[in-house]
Amino acid sequence: MSQDTCHCCLKSEKDIVINGQFRIKNGKYVCYKLCVDCARELSRINPYSDRKAREAFLTEVQKNAKKNPTYG
Repeated sequence: MSQDTCHCCLKSEKDIVINGQFRIKNGKYVCYKLCVDCARELSRINPYSDRKAREAFLTEVQKNAKKNPTYG
């Protein structure tokens, strides 16, 4: 996976707008990246009224980031 790959749609995009990270069990951080379209999709999910959809979206991103990690 290239450095310009979105961890949600798994497409190689030059316009990465969100760079985030989450901690894994051994204390390291795994970084993830989202393209413009996936970032818009995430921003449309209301974190209060639709927690399950947001959690499912982020779980998928984390799963893809673990498969193809970039450590920070």
